[in-house]
Amino acid sequence: MAENKLIENSVEDPSFPDRVITKSALPEQIKKGHVLVFSHQDLSKRQADVFALMMASMHKTDWDKGSPVYQFTTEQISRYLGIDSRSVRAIIKPVCNELTKKNIGIENGNNFDYTPIFSRIRYEGGILKMKPNPELKEAYIDYKKGYALINTKNYFGLNGEYSKRLYEILSRFKTYGAIRPIPLKDLMSMFGVLNEKGEFKSDKQSFRNTSVFINRCIKQSIEELRSNPIVGKEMVFPDSLTRKEAYGFELIKQGRTITHIEFTTRWVKSTDEPIHELNQSDALIKINKIERKRILLIKNGQKLPLEDLELLHSCYQIIGMEEKAEKVQSAIATRKEEIEAEQSEEQILSQAEQSMIELEMFAKQMGVESGDDY
Repeated sequence: MAENKLIENSVEDPSFPDRVITKSALPEQIKKGHVLVFSHQDLSKRQADVFALMMASMHKTDWDKGSPVYQFTTEQISRYLGIDSRSVRAIIKPVCNELTKKNIGIENGNNFDYTPIFSRIRYEGGILKMKPNPELKEAYIDYKKGYALINTKNYFGLNGEYSKRLYEILSRFKTYGAIRPIPLKDLMSMFGVLNEKGEFKSDKQSFRNTSVFINRCIKQSIEELRSNPIVGKEMVFPDSLTRKEAYGFELIKQGRTITHIEFTTRWVKSTDEPIHELNQSDALIKINKIERKRILLIKNGQKLPLEDLELLHSCYQIIGMEEKAEKVQSAIATRKEEIEAEQSEEQILSQAEQSMIELEMFAKQMGVESGDDY
């Protein structure tokens, strides 16, 4: 699934008037915005995998000319999802049927919005085509509040629906920052246990018992992550101080009632760069230093490097200045888009130069001057 092998093609399909996008390989990471990661979802393992196929293929520029459609062959589905190619249609038919009925729930203060994930899913001639709902465009491609980079291969390798959901939540903060304690009710909504009214769904009644929810959705999911030969090496799972024989999370109570869950897992850095464990005093010192640097750079018409912005974001979170942290996170997202655009422009210019060289060589072979005579 190496990204450098990814090849994208756009084709026209009369039955799908929008641009149809097909890719020869999936990127190494699935990019999901903060809002989508922490939205309310209720997807089975297979449904989550099919949804992930689309999200892994999605790029912000796909929406430049309207709602995109993502296309996958039977062979690709078989390879990515580990399904026998002869059984692909039979397995994904009920999955896709149910997916067209699934919603994404997004809360904003006291407001909430539930929107269907897909506009349409079609399987014909061994080709699966999925059209995302354009009403969810902002949730799909808005990265201003940050995003999760989810290892594609590892995600598809997980077996449990709740393990997949937890893995993407934990993927939200891999370098700087941390997931704050999450209210139990919010977690239940994120794992699809509660409906839009905040009531337990008819097929989730057993989760009324908080211990059942914690064991099945949290404890067992972390056990799968820990035991996975690859994922288990990506993260550190500290022993729980509030739950026997549990790892990677703590229970927060008011009296005898569990109100929040705090995830204590830490990502292992893949580079030799040391992991900074900052306390509030350290964070304040670094904020002062980086902000002074920012002011000096502004005076010279320059901006902070990306690594400084990421550290600044983490420091503001550590001292509890969330509004400042969000503003810095927005700047990080903008900076990353600028870097991607610059790299894309450089690549296009390089390709153009190579194309001109090839044309000159072709002209010489033909015994003519290419010139500018049009």
